[in-house]
Amino acid sequence: MSKSEKVWHVIQCPAQAKANCAYIEENKKLLDAARYLTSFIPPWAKETAPGYDPTYYGTLTHEGDLKVIEKVKEIKKLLDK
Repeated sequence: MSKSEKVWHVIQCPAQAKANCAYIEENKKLLDAARYLTSFIPPWAKETAPGYDPTYYGTLTHEGDLKVIEKVKEIKKLLDK
């Protein structure tokens, strides 16, 4: 569908346009909530170093913490788009 067709569709379908606006607002709220939750990420899920006692690591292993750190980075990257 071309851009002009999309505009015409919105003009012709106000109910659909209203639903789209509600969907966008809901996504903005979800994004804000996700960003808020990332503020509670513990320090061990942001950086780690090898060679410590297993109880030092949030997952009890350096490798496990690295996996969590990588996932956190992916999530933050998605949120910053």
